[in-house]
Amino acid sequence: MDIGNQVSKLRPPPQRAAPRARPRLGEVLPAISVLDFVPPASPDHLAVRSAGDIIFCRISGRRLRISDSLPRTGLVSDPLLVCLMLSGQCEISQDGRIASVRAGHYAFSDAARPFTADIAGPFDALFVAFPNDAIIREVGATELITAQTYGVNSVLTTMVASYLKRLAETMPALTEAVFPRLAETAVSLLAIGAIETAKPRRQNSWTRSTTLKRIKSYSLARLQTPKLSPAKVAAEMGISIRYLHALFRDESTTFSNWLWSQRLDACRAKICSPEAAQQSIGALALEFGFSNFSHFSRRFRQAYGISARDLRLQLLQQDDATADGNRP
Repeated sequence: MDIGNQVSKLRPPPQRAAPRARPRLGEVLPAISVLDFVPPASPDHLAVRSAGDIIFCRISGRRLRISDSLPRTGLVSDPLLVCLMLSGQCEISQDGRIASVRAGHYAFSDAARPFTADIAGPFDALFVAFPNDAIIREVGATELITAQTYGVNSVLTTMVASYLKRLAETMPALTEAVFPRLAETAVSLLAIGAIETAKPRRQNSWTRSTTLKRIKSYSLARLQTPKLSPAKVAAEMGISIRYLHALFRDESTTFSNWLWSQRLDACRAKICSPEAAQQSIGALALEFGFSNFSHFSRRFRQAYGISARDLRLQLLQQDDATADGNRP
């Protein structure tokens, strides 16, 4: 069964013109069209209503997975997808996090990036899709709010979940004059609730960035210290080793790899410097913390595609050629 077609058939005709000269989210519906039912291949219940760019889809069944193979629509504003569980449990994965969403709770997914939502077992859920600019205006970036559980341990988000639940229950009976206003209110409440999570995460992001800069500054000043270990740096910074490793993992590297890279760059710059022309390669390697010359040679060649000795020879030949060219 093509759920995207089913949604299109059940959606009521649009009640007002789109405010922007682009396809309305209600017409394209990329976040909802990827609903993929695992056998049995049809939902027990499916009801859809739209209010301009805001789409509400209440759906129930016995198994559901939303994949990350989202069609790219080219819309100016990609949709956010909110999943409110009325019954059952859903796992939502995005941005390196996994949120477990139980009955009465909800979570965000951003359809502009890969995500998955997996419901294993009987369920009843409300999906709300709307342009992500409604959230970005409030929180700055959707990465701050995706794949996190809302409606628990917060009075505000519990109120938002209750409002969405009530709207899901009453939306078939709501008039066309009333429903759009309630839909817009729902998006406003979702944005307000998202601020609670986004604000501390934004502050935490700034703190992490500042700490990482301190670590790098401290380490760069001590490149010639052979035993500059993660444990020593963490102790000096007053943080745990685990936190230090997490900071570098965010940059897709490790502290050790970053440190060796900085040492290699410093050593290469010294090799290229005329002032160090009389200093042996081994002495330079030792100066920048490489106690094992074989280790240094292997890393140098991997980094620059040439050995340190060949680089120096190449520079000397260039200098000789320049000198010959300047002779009368």
